[in-house]
Amino acid sequence: MARLIKHEFLNTPELPNSQGVYIKRTYPVKINRVGEVRIIANAIVGIVVDDKVKLSTVNCGWTLFDPLGNEFKKKTISMSDLNKYRDLQGFIRPWKLEVSELRNLPLYWDRVRLSRLTQSISVEVFENLENLSAPPLINKKTRLNPGFEISFDLYRCGNLKLKVTEKSSIPMPFIPEKLVKSCRIRLFKPDGNLFEEGQNGELNIAVTPQMIRWSRDNNGKVKKWKIIIHDESDKERKILRRFMIL
Repeated sequence: MARLIKHEFLNTPELPNSQGVYIKRTYPVKINRVGEVRIIANAIVGIVVDDKVKLSTVNCGWTLFDPLGNEFKKKTISMSDLNKYRDLQGFIRPWKLEVSELRNLPLYWDRVRLSRLTQSISVEVFENLENLSAPPLINKKTRLNPGFEISFDLYRCGNLKLKVTEKSSIPMPFIPEKLVKSCRIRLFKPDGNLFEEGQNGELNIAVTPQMIRWSRDNNGKVKKWKIIIHDESDKERKILRRFMIL
């Protein structure tokens, strides 16, 4: 089932200056998700209607700049967009939101309490997210004696899940597959050191930003992680590995 996730990257109120003018402002924004971009930049101003001051909300001009300094005009951000903006460690560089000055409006600030005049600035990305970020990275049947090994690039935060189950001759969709609790699952860092060991046929870890840093060298080159699975039995086993976005 798909979920619509709201990622909020900026949400700040601002006040006008002593002349009731909303000055031009620039905000750094760390956008690192794909989806529909929604930017709100509006302000409450006082206007005169029938010789009475009333508050009205007006839109402010704004421009979104990508990490390369180019104006970003698309309504959605894709993974290919984000990949263009990665630094040598694989992280997305900051974006920039520029909000224009708001002065050419009847700001009757002398007749309205300044505390009632506010400006709202927000940047949100709405991501249509499946529960699983992708099809299984591994879904195969193999013998684990003397061992099974796979190297892979760990480049996103989330949950890494792996399980080893007994091969079933007759698939039963409503019956959980039986875990091979005797098998040994080990996850190794790119430097070759053991990072985590699975329990009872499963490995389930949270991928943190620090782990992603270990996945790149100083020049941005990929440094792969490794999983080794071993089972004393000669029976064929089923291996399923998924990566789930947090």
